[in-house]
Amino acid sequence: MTLSLRRVAQELGFSWSTFKQWLEGLGNYRALHEDILIALAATRRAGIAFYTFPINADVPWLYLLTNVYEVDNVVEHVEHLKSFGINASKISIILDSGVERYWKKSCRDVAFDYDDDYWNRFWNAVDLLKSLRSEYWLFFEVVIPDYPNDYTKHWGKQHCLWVDSCTNIDRTLENAFYIIEHDKKVLWLLPAQGYEDVPESILLPLEVYVSHGLHKKYRIGLANLCTAKSDSIIVNTLKLSREFCRECSFHVFGAKLTAVAKAVKMHYLKPGDSFDAFSWTFARSGVYVNRRGWQRYSAEAREEREFLFKQYLKRVAKTLTQR
Repeated sequence: MTLSLRRVAQELGFSWSTFKQWLEGLGNYRALHEDILIALAATRRAGIAFYTFPINADVPWLYLLTNVYEVDNVVEHVEHLKSFGINASKISIILDSGVERYWKKSCRDVAFDYDDDYWNRFWNAVDLLKSLRSEYWLFFEVVIPDYPNDYTKHWGKQHCLWVDSCTNIDRTLENAFYIIEHDKKVLWLLPAQGYEDVPESILLPLEVYVSHGLHKKYRIGLANLCTAKSDSIIVNTLKLSREFCRECSFHVFGAKLTAVAKAVKMHYLKPGDSFDAFSWTFARSGVYVNRRGWQRYSAEAREEREFLFKQYLKRVAKTLTQR
């Protein structure tokens, strides 16, 4: 590794002793590409984690976002990290409920509710992570299945998951309390749903979670921003959330990195928060030209995915270390 670790520590504001202790805790950190190591260090310094899953890319990453349909990939990636000599106890996983796959379809094809097959898949996924935790001492959170409101384009109508006067927020909250009672030993990630492109609606579930003191035990996932196109809507939602609950720890689902950068700069995201993205598989310029001169709109080959992932990590590191 040609990277000057002392220089990285200095640029990120670490003392060398603290930085070296963190590095040694990772295990064989010299096996990590410098872009990965810098992004991990930036995450550590800011206290704000970036979750994703570098599937089909030979890239070790410690903050993994998977879902109940693809959770088996986690086992392979953990083994992959172990092969690099990385300390598996440093791995952090968020198990997403996979709502996009379940609900993102024409409204006429949408089920009334989660069916038995889904719940079997969900609890099997939770059990798999419990077994991984027992074996590797890794950390994981589980997103409680929720009811989105922002798939209007795919549904062909608004409020497809509302049932009479019971909104998607109401149904999500009902699910959350039921799941928590079902298993109080799991570290749940509470979904705060809202209405499509209505920032103020995020306050409705936050008021409920906070009034019950659930924010003191669990983090809260801001789940109404995945399809938001406007930075101002995303940032305003984060602003309202932070102003309402200074002590809450938030995870931001699927928000644009440009909006996350603004929120970090304005201190709407703080240590203990996190965000996720899979948009790194798409070239920022719209067209990715790989080493062979092929033009693609998204990464397909393994080498392409690795390249774009590392490029995205540079943007993540810049976002988290801005002054």
